[in-house]
Amino acid sequence: MATEYWLSPHVVACTTEVALIFLDLLHDRYHGVPLMSSCKSDHSGAPLERVDDSYVPANVLEQLQRIDLLRREPSQRTFTQQRLATLQQDDWSTPTRTRMRDVTTFLRACGWSRRALRIRSLLSIASELSASPWDNSVAHDVDQTRRCAAAFRALRPIAFAAQDRCLFHALALSRFATIHKLRPVWVIGVRTQPWSAHSWVQCGSVLMDATPEQIRPYSVILAV
Repeated sequence: MATEYWLSPHVVACTTEVALIFLDLLHDRYHGVPLMSSCKSDHSGAPLERVDDSYVPANVLEQLQRIDLLRREPSQRTFTQQRLATLQQDDWSTPTRTRMRDVTTFLRACGWSRRALRIRSLLSIASELSASPWDNSVAHDVDQTRRCAAAFRALRPIAFAAQDRCLFHALALSRFATIHKLRPVWVIGVRTQPWSAHSWVQCGSVLMDATPEQIRPYSVILAV
C-alpha cells in the first residue's frame, strides 16, 4: 500500500511531463524532483494536495518531509485553490475610454502590488486574495471583465513594462479587477522543458492578460 504525504500548509505543488514541482510560498522557492518514468503520463498538469510513492521513490518523499515540504497528516491552509474555468479566446480589440476613476484605481493597484512583493510572502498574498468576499458561484460578466482588462492594458505603459514582470503585473491586475468588483483568479504556472514560471490573471473563462496559446505550456501550481 502506498504511503501518502500531504503538502505542508505553505506549499503548493503540481506535475509537469517530467517532474514534481513544489513552490514554498513562505520562502518564495521552487523545488523539483524527477517523476518516476512509470507515471509520467498519469500525473501531469494539475495542482496537488497530496503525493505518494507513485510519483517519486519513498526515500525522496522522506527527504521532502525533512525540509517541511510534505507532512504525514493533513494541515489547515490559509488559502483555497480555485478551480479554473475552461478558457475562451479573448477579444483583445475591446475598445475602452480611460476615466479618471480608472487612473486612480490603477495607481492604487500598482502601489499595493509593489508593497506586497517588497515586504510580504507569497503565502500572505495568496491568503489575502483567497479571502475575497465575492461569490464565486455568480456568473462573471464577460463584457465587464474585458472592459476592465482593456482599461488596465491602456494604462500599463505609463507605469511599467510588462516584459519580465509578470508577477507584479498579475498582482496589480488582480487588485485592479477586485476593486472593479470582479472576482479574478491569480495564477502561477510552471514548465520544465525549459524551466520557466509565469503568472497571469483569469476571470471566469476570460484571460485578462494573456492568450490561451501563451499559457498552454504551463502547469498550474497556484490559483487563488
